[in-house]
Amino acid sequence: SEDNTDRRDITVASCTEKDGGLVLMGADNMRYEIYGDVDAQTAEAIAQVCSEGAHVTAYTVTATSKNNEDYYVVWALRDADTYVLTFDMMNNQYRQEHKPVIITFSVMLFLWGAIVAMSIIVGRHPERFSRGVKRLFFKDGYIR
Repeated sequence: SEDNTDRRDITVASCTEKDGGLVLMGADNMRYEIYGDVDAQTAEAIAQVCSEGAHVTAYTVTATSKNNEDYYVVWALRDADTYVLTFDMMNNQYRQEHKPVIITFSVMLFLWGAIVAMSIIVGRHPERFSRGVKRLFFKDGYIR
């Protein structure tokens, strides 16, 4: 949102594609990066904004590259009075990129919980389970 970002007025010097995103170079020689895929209509609007000498407003967060160079990550881009790239677009994209990580973590957490629960159940009631099941959770001779 606008509260979490810095508002910067940029005069665009150049615009290039890089790793599936766009890099705007400002007249102040600062780099402004737009990450990820955008739909065709948004890409076309950004291309129009990218004309040399265009004045845009970017809502950014400061970042540092591996080479210790500062640059800005663009979360929203505004041309005059209309948003070319909105906060909602970037937030939706961010959620989509992190969905596989969240699902993987959730599955691993569930499996870990199931193993802990089963080891407690098998340890407290070993007479209910076969020798093979008991050996999955405990060494021979640890439980009767």
